[in-house]
Amino acid sequence: MGEYEELRQEKKAELEKTYDNLKDAQWFFVKKKDGTKIGYVALFLAAKETELGYFIVPSERSKGYVSEAIEIMVDYLFLSRDLVRIQAKADPENTHHGKLLRRLDSKEKAF
Repeated sequence: MGEYEELRQEKKAELEKTYDNLKDAQWFFVKKKDGTKIGYVALFLAAKETELGYFIVPSERSKGYVSEAIEIMVDYLFLSRDLVRIQAKADPENTHHGKLLRRLDSKEKAF
């Protein structure tokens, strides 16, 4: 939370145990062109709203990966679900996320 969430090292079995209980979630890896996994995007599906979350390793931040991933996920959501709008919210202390959302919003308005 705040500016960045800390990267935690967890065992695969622990992650599977935690995330197997999230039946209405979809997880997508963010990869570089060479196939290196550098983060993830997650969709948490609910009856009335869907939440999108993401994490990128600190050394790969501010390189456009999150912008591209969010644009892909927004397209995916509009094409695969009966949606009329997508709205965003961010922790006010996470200034980087706020800047990203404003940049993506202004990009959409340009079309």
